[in-house]
Amino acid sequence: MTTIAVMNFKGGVGKTTLAVLVANAFVDRNKRVLLCDCDPQQSVVAWAGWSKETSKVEVVKIDRIRPRKPSSTHDIVVMDCPPRYGEQCIAAAIAADVAIVPVCAGPLDVDATAFLIETLKAANETRKSPLPVIFVPNKVQPRLRLTNVLMKALNGLTKRVDNARVSKVSMPLRTAYVEALMNAWTPLSADLARPINDLCDEALAAVEK
Repeated sequence: MTTIAVMNFKGGVGKTTLAVLVANAFVDRNKRVLLCDCDPQQSVVAWAGWSKETSKVEVVKIDRIRPRKPSSTHDIVVMDCPPRYGEQCIAAAIAADVAIVPVCAGPLDVDATAFLIETLKAANETRKSPLPVIFVPNKVQPRLRLTNVLMKALNGLTKRVDNARVSKVSMPLRTAYVEALMNAWTPLSADLARPINDLCDEALAAVEK
């Protein structure tokens, strides 16, 4: 079983959306997937309410994260983590095998992600080995200057915590990703699914190293 924590303290970076997309991508690979809604806003639970007939992702609400690897018969566990600093995010980072951190272009987004570094450092003090962390440029518009600024900022953040890297995948700004969570789940087109699948491969590879 592989446990993936999707984390960031900044609202609007696409944390929950990415967690749902990653969970469904693994289902498409015939994996048994548990998606844990650890965010008090319970957006994942809401999505599951209108997608229970069309998605095979199993969703559970988690009120308290325990700082140890979860016990589960699933192949993949995805945690949509709380959007704030505290012991619950530290516990998630301890329990996870890999963390995916979506970050948008903008100074506030980068600053919020910098606060997450302290959570990761605190977790690494307890873990047997540093948690693999993948910073994912999200909602990217390739031709914008802000995108280049984001990539430079993320490369700087990787130097502040052990075993962190910038993803090889840049998630494009596509309204279709958000719309996929607004209605009953339907499989993504091949074009939309490709970067999600590449990110899943990258997360698994980070665990195996």
